[in-house]
Amino acid sequence: MTTLEKLKLELRETSSPFFSDEELNYYLEKNNNDFNKTAYECLLLKSEDDSINLNGLTLANNSNYWLRLARKFKING
Repeated sequence: MTTLEKLKLELRETSSPFFSDEELNYYLEKNNNDFNKTAYECLLLKSEDDSINLNGLTLANNSNYWLRLARKFKING
C-alpha cells in the first residue's frame, strides 16, 4: 500500500472526500513526506466549520470529529 493510499484511509477520504490526489501529494511534499505531519495538517483542514442552516433545517458541524482524529497525529512539543 502506498503512502498516498494510507493517507486517504486515515483521512476517511472514501466516506468523506475532501482532497484530490494532487492536493494530498502537495501536502506530503510540503511536510517532507512526513506521514504524521501531513495527516495532522489535512485533518485540521477538514475540521473547518461545515455546519449548514437553511430555513430551520440544521446539519451538524463535524469539526470535533476531525479534530479528535487529528490528535493521534499531533507531534509532541
